[in-house]
Order: sequence, then structure tokens, then C-alpha cells
Amino acid sequence: MHFPSLLSLASAIFLLSLSCVSADEIKLKNGETITGTIKYEGDDIVRIEVAVSASIKETKTISRENIAQIVK
Repeated sequence: MHFPSLLSLASAIFLLSLSCVSADEIKLKNGETITGTIKYEGDDIVRIEVAVSASIKETKTISRENIAQIVK
């Protein structure tokens, strides 16, 4: 396989993988933004899973009174 063809294939795969990734954002009243995947939305809390590293994820619980906006 020629190098330009391999590079084109790798670029196409990378661009397709980006379109499959979606992240939610919670914007807090203090200006902080938390990016991850919302796992639960209740009347008084929201739980969002965030990546700590490539293989480690953490779930944060945020009180609705601290949230300015949720972007999905």
C-alpha cells in the first residue's frame, strides 16, 4: 500500500471516530465547565461520568442549585 493511501485511510477513520463521540457539558454558576456523559438527571442532582485518564472514569454528582446550564 502506498503511503498517501494509508494516510488518507487513517485520516478518514479518525474523522469518523470524532463524529461518533458526543459529550455533555455542565456549566456551573462559578464558571467551571464539566465535560462527560450524563448518566442521571434528577430533580435536585445530575450525575456525570468524566474521564480521569484513558481507562479510568469517575462519576460526579452535581447539585442543580450549582448548575447554570446543561449542554447536550
